Amino acid sequence: MAKNNPSMLDVQNNPFIPSTESQKKRILDALGLSAFDELISDVPQQIQTREIPLESGISEMEILQQVDEIGDKNQLLISFAGGGIYDHFIPKTVNSLITR
Repeated sequence: MAKNNPSMLDVQNNPFIPSTESQKKRILDALGLSAFDELISDVPQQIQTREIPLESGISEMEILQQVDEIGDKNQLLISFAGGGIYDHFIPKTVNSLITR
């Protein structure tokens, strides 16, 4: 599908493609917003971030370690969401294997 029409994203075969600008605009329009900043306006400014400070040219394992270190700064709260929400680990290869 994506090969015949470059404007179409083949999200099923490549789930790592970010939203296009037109998709973002459609989402904001559907929510009645004009900008992404309106969407996150309730999030305190001091915890908003647009970039994650990661070193360049490092391995996936090193990136995961750095992201874990950043995440360790978060305050852990008890979740009463239920429905099977709990900490779990899914190896990166699982997605590749189940989409074959």
